[in-house]
Amino acid sequence: MRVTISHREETAGIGGQKRNYFVDCEVLFSEEEQAIIRNRGLGDNYIATQSAIPTGSGIADFTIPNTALRVGSRLCVIAGVITGIIGMFIGGMDGLSVLLLLIALGLFIFRKVGERQSVASYSEQKITAGRLLQNPRFTVYAPNPALARSYDDAIRDQLATLKNLMTASADIRAKETFEL
Repeated sequence: MRVTISHREETAGIGGQKRNYFVDCEVLFSEEEQAIIRNRGLGDNYIATQSAIPTGSGIADFTIPNTALRVGSRLCVIAGVITGIIGMFIGGMDGLSVLLLLIALGLFIFRKVGERQSVASYSEQKITAGRLLQNPRFTVYAPNPALARSYDDAIRDQLATLKNLMTASADIRAKETFEL
């Protein structure tokens, strides 16, 4: 197993005053290790790390932006339905009704994507050995350099445990007879 770990820093926020820190990892298995993982069914064993998405990304539920998007989409639906009903009697308002309903749909989708990203930013990544066979790279977000070092150490420990599991699973013990 060959592991490459690098740390990087990115500017973030409006004007670049915020910093995000990431730990980038690449795990390459030898041919023998790949065979052990496949033949012994070790592909479901995983290492657990922090998310790759910066904490607080997205739109958290029950915050002002989330509530504004929720209210805005509902108001657009109500306005779209009202203009649709009025358009049935007056005519010529079908385009406005459809536009309002499409805006409501867009706001709804934008809010849901933001909520999912927010949840993912606080969730733990579980990176299986099988996934590492397919895609050997993964990234972990850290809010500061000290935590990046701590996450780096935790990744190293978990990869060492995974390596020990593969080594112990390489051979099946032969039959032994002994006395106690």
